[in-house]
Amino acid sequence: DKGTYYAFEAGSVLIVVLDVLSYTPSTATVDNWTLGAEQMSWFEDLLESSDADYQLVFFEHLIGGEPSWTIFGPTNGIKGRGSLKATVDDTIMGDYKGEQRIVQELMVQNKGEAFLSGNDHVVTVGEKLNADGTPSGVHHIIGGRAGGVGAPWSSVPEYQEEMDFDNNGLAEYLTEITGTKKTGFFKITVQENQLLLEYVQTNINNPANNGEVVMSYIIPKVV
Repeated sequence: DKGTYYAFEAGSVLIVVLDVLSYTPSTATVDNWTLGAEQMSWFEDLLESSDADYQLVFFEHLIGGEPSWTIFGPTNGIKGRGSLKATVDDTIMGDYKGEQRIVQELMVQNKGEAFLSGNDHVVTVGEKLNADGTPSGVHHIIGGRAGGVGAPWSSVPEYQEEMDFDNNGLAEYLTEITGTKKTGFFKITVQENQLLLEYVQTNINNPANNGEVVMSYIIPKVV
């Protein structure tokens, strides 16, 4: 337990929590977003030594991400956004920027299943693809709504392109990526050779909708 970053096992699942803020300047660029040398070394050693069936990594936002959203200024502060699409060519087949590329490669090498992050305010779930279009085995999961369409960044084209703004349940840029704007939480169930990811709706204004599974998604065990 390192305090700001730590890990624990829950049954057959290794849960890793990374600190993506403490080691990065407050006006970050893609090149200087960092976990810091000690945390990166710890993360690499942890994955290499793990014998857990599943490995899930949680962080507040990407270690890098998309800093070009003009509403935040030229560097987007220290909030890296974009998940699957925050790559050098803005496609899910491109290389990630900065240290996100390194942690993605570590997950692939050590058969990790998923990253879970927040800060994009609309749910999206999908698998990162390799440059040749083959699956990487690593899924990227963005958390639920905390502003969504009513937030000032909702008018930014890059955001609209990535998120589900027409309420059809799919993120706009690629139909293999599922998503929703509804408020809720993720539920993860360990099944045989896979994880069942469900997004469960919560609605303070219409409690009758509480508990509805808005979307579900299968994350296969990497073997």
